Amino acid sequence: MSRAVAIALALLLGAPAWARTVRIGVFGLFHPTELSVAPPPGSSLVIEKDGGSVTMNQAVHVRLAGDRVQLLAQGVSWRVTRVHFHARDGGLTDLVLSVPGKIRRRYRGTLEIVSNRSELVPIVTMDLELAVASAVAAESPPGAPLEALKAQAVATRSFLVVHGSGHKLFDFCDTTHCQFLRQPPAPNSLAARAARETRGMVLTYLGSPFSAMFASSCGGSTKTLAELGLPARDYPYFPVDCLYCRRNADRWTRKVPGKVEGERGRLELDRQHGWSALPGNHYSVKDTDEGIVIEGAGQGHGLGLCQMGAVGMAAEGKSFREILDHYYPNTVVRADAALH
Repeated sequence: MSRAVAIALALLLGAPAWARTVRIGVFGLFHPTELSVAPPPGSSLVIEKDGGSVTMNQAVHVRLAGDRVQLLAQGVSWRVTRVHFHARDGGLTDLVLSVPGKIRRRYRGTLEIVSNRSELVPIVTMDLELAVASAVAAESPPGAPLEALKAQAVATRSFLVVHGSGHKLFDFCDTTHCQFLRQPPAPNSLAARAARETRGMVLTYLGSPFSAMFASSCGGSTKTLAELGLPARDYPYFPVDCLYCRRNADRWTRKVPGKVEGERGRLELDRQHGWSALPGNHYSVKDTDEGIVIEGAGQGHGLGLCQMGAVGMAAEGKSFREILDHYYPNTVVRADAALH
């Protein structure tokens, strides 16, 4: 039985459909060989390692040591295969994770660090709804209205509960490959409110949840999988007009060598010439004496929810359900009681 079928069956029967937590690989873009893990002031962390556990109330330094993980804390050093950080009861806790001199973020969850070839891999296991709120805060345009954020929350949750990311060590990464994700938003923020007010809601197509895709700006119309040269999947992605994006999307012009065919061609061009070489999939191509000139609008693959268009619809008074109906035709928003 496929995961999508199992989830759909659980929705119908009222059984728990998916885990309440997700495992997210963080800081992968930095390929860290050194990390620092610290509890909030006045708190402590339990470190579960080879040979037992120890409780620390100060920062722990973690270094790559060949195929092992080296821990340095309070003048003591351990070399282990992997290490877990959690609360005294074994559950989720607040912690601060950093790559020294590069990035520092606060998380709530449990943390596992493993050695993988030439880098350390930090994996945060967090509550699903907290992951949704964190992704909404990171993914959405500044100043987005609440109804647009609620539409984003439903799409994000749908992606997290169904999507197979292809990662081996964790469920998802914190980059745009999966879901852009920073530290959790404040409880009184609009992103946190959007997650709360849509708690447990997912998009379904023909009775089954699907991994909802979304993009920054479609340029005026969303795409189908076939238009981008991508194989069929759990939802066909119907093309829809996006009037707000058509009027307001950034327009761009690029001169590139060779041909660009579909989403794979766009991504390959971006890999070769930088991620702004071809910002989006809404474009036209002209042959000139100087080569190929591409004129386009918007940013991203153009599948599913258009974040800029959602902002425009919300500003016009549309609800999150109306926004989702527009960008994901023939779908139904369903709530799983197990997640409430």
